[in-house]
Amino acid sequence: MCQCEEPKNDEHHHRRRLNIQRSRTMRIMSSKATQNRTLASLYDIDWKQEPIGEGAFGHVLLATHKSSGERVAIKRIPKKLASHEDFQREMEALLRIQKWGGHPHICALREHFDEGGYYYLILDLVEGGEMFDHLVNHGAYSEADAARLVREVASALDFLHGIGVVHNDIKPENLMLSSDERTHGVVQIVDFGCAEVEGEDDDDDDIDLDDLRSSRRNGKAKAKNAGLGGFTPAYSSPEAFEHRDVPPLPPADMWALGVIVYIMLTGVHPFDVQGNASDEDIEKEVRDGDAPLPLGPQHPYTRHLSPSARDLIMRLMERNPKDRLSAFEMLHHPWVTGEAASTNVIVGSDKRLNKFKKFKTKLQTQFFADAVGWADEAIVGETRRRTNLIERSFKAFDDGEFFMKKLIPLNRGVLASEVLVDHDDDSDTDNDGDAKLNYTEYSNLLAENMKQKYFPRGHIVYRQGTEGNHMYFINSGTVQVITEDGVTNDRHQGDFFGEGAMLHPLKIRSCTIKCKTPVHVIEINRDYFEKYLASSSGLVLSLREKDKIRRRNRAKALLKLQNGMKSETFKRGETLYKEGDPGDSLFIVEDGVVDISTQGHQVIKATEGNFCGEHSLLTGRKRNTTATCISDECVALRMLGRDFRQLMDAAPHVKESLTDMMNRRDFKKAVVLRLGHEFPYDDPRKAFNAVDINKRGFLKHEDIAHIMRSMDEDYTDQEVDMMMHTLDLSRDGKVLYDEFVKVFIGDIRATQSM
Repeated sequence: MCQCEEPKNDEHHHRRRLNIQRSRTMRIMSSKATQNRTLASLYDIDWKQEPIGEGAFGHVLLATHKSSGERVAIKRIPKKLASHEDFQREMEALLRIQKWGGHPHICALREHFDEGGYYYLILDLVEGGEMFDHLVNHGAYSEADAARLVREVASALDFLHGIGVVHNDIKPENLMLSSDERTHGVVQIVDFGCAEVEGEDDDDDDIDLDDLRSSRRNGKAKAKNAGLGGFTPAYSSPEAFEHRDVPPLPPADMWALGVIVYIMLTGVHPFDVQGNASDEDIEKEVRDGDAPLPLGPQHPYTRHLSPSARDLIMRLMERNPKDRLSAFEMLHHPWVTGEAASTNVIVGSDKRLNKFKKFKTKLQTQFFADAVGWADEAIVGETRRRTNLIERSFKAFDDGEFFMKKLIPLNRGVLASEVLVDHDDDSDTDNDGDAKLNYTEYSNLLAENMKQKYFPRGHIVYRQGTEGNHMYFINSGTVQVITEDGVTNDRHQGDFFGEGAMLHPLKIRSCTIKCKTPVHVIEINRDYFEKYLASSSGLVLSLREKDKIRRRNRAKALLKLQNGMKSETFKRGETLYKEGDPGDSLFIVEDGVVDISTQGHQVIKATEGNFCGEHSLLTGRKRNTTATCISDECVALRMLGRDFRQLMDAAPHVKESLTDMMNRRDFKKAVVLRLGHEFPYDDPRKAFNAVDINKRGFLKHEDIAHIMRSMDEDYTDQEVDMMMHTLDLSRDGKVLYDEFVKVFIGDIRATQSM
């Protein structure tokens, strides 16, 4: 932990301030704790085990999430310690980070529990040890490996500074690696006990990050505990020594990172090359504005460095904080981007990369497939670790065998780990000890066609109505989706955006994307997007279905924004409408669960945010289902037919999305009637076979017409065509089983992203 210095305050004032801060911390901890579930119900913990680490307030233990099997770290903090300054600082920072979606290179607070006299903190488990230990055991890093690790730290700091957090104690001990193999591990920033958090994060408070940025720029930023910040002399900036009672600002973190980069590349501290300097000696060197940094091209410790590496260190260690590189600027420095980092110290790197270049397109295609598949896990409030997408993909490929497997072409849109098979030929990667691709090399191989982009908070990535030729995977940060209809939604780390225009025949963007935090994305251009899709029919199906889901969710959100709807309450067993009744209204469920059934068999359940009754409004026919409240109470908004039709006329894209949803529901109804029981979500093959009466293994136009007309003999040819368009994701005139599953089973687990 850092050393903290107390200003000389009046004892009564100091005690009063601590009590206020303690009360506030306890209130926030209680309000943001996991609700309705206990620690024991979610995690397996052996309280008698040997600790895996020591925290500031006690042991760190290993725990296992019961449902996922994922291992996590747990801290048990007595509530009486809530008055401690470093605990307050750490929780303020961790909760702010959690609020804005987390970052893959920050050890995250996943959730916490308020039980009895303790707070239980569930944190990411970081198993690779401190960067400091790696430096001691293995010496200085190569520039290429260092550049990748430094880029990860800079990305994390850019995120922190963008959400109003200054770490204030950046040093090698607080930079952990995710793997003992340092060429495989990624950085995790830990220990926020000295952090400075700007603004207040109260229960329902959505702080304005733009206001924080403005106050910081104008020198008006206020710390809740000015003067009580971190102070590790070896990594402290000149201004920290000069103004110890002033809250730290982002440049302080950047100075510390400059010192770390120097150590990573040289193996020595710039102000303590012999390793025996006192804190006072270091302070004197740092504060001496006339003393040159030990950084010249002829200096014995830095003459082996590339000019770009020396330039980066010099700009990070500018003694004037106003002239120092920001984290965002650092991310665009040529050494950090990898354009100028020296690679000649990596023995055999070129040979290894050349061996794998012939697999480059397959590697990239499978990364693309993995990232698309993982996007459904990017859920708000989800407690999993926010893993760097490239790291996750590398682990899926590697699986401990260093790529000693041959990649086969994708054809089903499955995950990378499912399509790796052993070599069965005499390719030059067989049984070759050099055929080992480390994480840095893998990342660089992907980057040849998948560009890493960093956007500042507030940046507009693209606007609705413009032509789109790129798709983006979110590696860190949060973006806001904005439509001209007034619908907004957030997408977070692990999700993607921009696929709609890539699939649209006119290449038109359907929304505006704005960065709510600093954002790191992986950009895919149209040429490679089409190349990846050409390698995998499954990918095409996944992306088209995802695009349809998002359009339907936007349509539902727009419906809820309409004025003039009347709220109605129904008791258990009461019906919203009955099969066979004339219908001229639509219901949007606000609370409770509504059963949608036909002839007594359930088709779907409409829960909060979903709607029912659209069939009669879109077709002009009588109700073909019964809607019944099956919870203790249901609350629904009723939208009259005239208002619905007015909206459909004004927003044809909404009508298109609602018609698509109606078609899916009508098809399920037809299947339910043919089977004589509810739709078999757990056995989709049974539903498919009920339609495939000719046993061809795929559905054609005539199969669709047959089952729909068995439900409604007046079903028109045009309606059959529309149904076929809904089901035929591949646009080849037939519906394969894989398509069927994506439409009807994948729809259950569709995300709420828009």
